[in-house]
Amino acid sequence: MPTAHNITIRRAVSGDAEALATVARKIFVESFGWENDPDVLREYVDARMTPERLYSEIEDEANRFFLVYSPVTENYDPAPGVNRESEIIAHIKMRFARDTAPPCVHGENVAELARFFVRSDWQGRGIAQKMMKFCVHEAKSAGCESLWLDVFPTNERARRFYYRQGFTDIGETEFPMGHIIKPVIVMSLSL
Repeated sequence: MPTAHNITIRRAVSGDAEALATVARKIFVESFGWENDPDVLREYVDARMTPERLYSEIEDEANRFFLVYSPVTENYDPAPGVNRESEIIAHIKMRFARDTAPPCVHGENVAELARFFVRSDWQGRGIAQKMMKFCVHEAKSAGCESLWLDVFPTNERARRFYYRQGFTDIGETEFPMGHIIKPVIVMSLSL
């Protein structure tokens, strides 16, 4: 069984937008489908996780997207033209800009961990821990004072993980999902 020792993390480029959109939609729906109205969820992913939108976000120099790969498993069946040597099992979006930080985030040089998702069939193998070490290194290398994120209060597994990584609750903000506004907890890690 592949573990975190077998993964590769690499920065996404604009040519990855379609593959990123596919994996981002899959992971978001499997992560939050159980607690959201299917129409609202579809509206959100259709607006935010298209290849065109992700292409634009990848090209924005304030963003850094990373794809996490593992060697293929026996059941891997990639789409035509997709790498048959490895498969995307997770992705990360970091934002190095103060403009998206809510008021509870202090400091001028901060990084946002905007997306941090591991496919459910790969969870529990140490992959998220390796990804978090990578993100902390990226933020420190950019001279950031802290790394912040927001998380749904109902996402208890993620919150426990973030607490174990040293994050603390620092406030609350809102997350627009389609036409619905959802409350989220803001967490921060001092670097």
